[in-house]
Amino acid sequence: MVSSTFFLQKPEPGPQEKTRSSKWTWLLSLRKFSSSKRRTSSQLLTFPFRFIFTELIQTEKAYVRDLQECFDNYVKKMLRQDEKIPARINNMEHVIFGNILELYEFHHNIFLKELEKYKDVPEDVGQCFVKWSDKFQLYYVDYCKNYEESTRLIVDHAVQYFHKIQQKHGLANSINPYLLKPVQRITKYPLLIKDLRIPKKANDAMHLSVLEGFHENIKSQGELLLQDSFKLWDSRIALSMGKNRQLFFLS
Repeated sequence: MVSSTFFLQKPEPGPQEKTRSSKWTWLLSLRKFSSSKRRTSSQLLTFPFRFIFTELIQTEKAYVRDLQECFDNYVKKMLRQDEKIPARINNMEHVIFGNILELYEFHHNIFLKELEKYKDVPEDVGQCFVKWSDKFQLYYVDYCKNYEESTRLIVDHAVQYFHKIQQKHGLANSINPYLLKPVQRITKYPLLIKDLRIPKKANDAMHLSVLEGFHENIKSQGELLLQDSFKLWDSRIALSMGKNRQLFFLS
């Protein structure tokens, strides 16, 4: 008995079918390449924003923790009078701590949560600073204006008092680094977000918040129209390096 095996083979495509097939293959490859290229470009554009945003969130959380530690470790203990308060600083909590509680409540309850809403669009986080620019100006102008007087009061009359609190409760940090945190934070924001698209209003508000040497009510001076930095050289000093200055124009 002879057995036969038959193989059914697909007919060879004709010249036109080969051409049509190669065209479709080329178009599909081009589409995949273009789609991949768009995704890669988008990822490359988003990466620096995401990196900056991550650092912004991490440092914001650390800042909120520092404010809370200051309140728990020093403000509460002074209000409870855990140690005998020297007469020269009695009832002077508002000078020593300024509006640090308002800063804590703003950053803990509002601003940190608002920042986290931009995790999927980190390049747009500048809008968050615009939305809350008035609060930044309100809270930080007051705090920074008070900081110098707070430091002087502590140095003159309260160093030993706060040192006793630190030693008694085994606190890692003295009061001074805590009180410096808000001043450092408001000056660091422009550095953290300088590569993001921060609208002018928010950027101006942050610079105005750290204005030094002006002891009047800044709000009574009118609306801030323009601000920028420049260098000031003294022609009388050879090889002068110049001093950085910030200029504000108000209506």
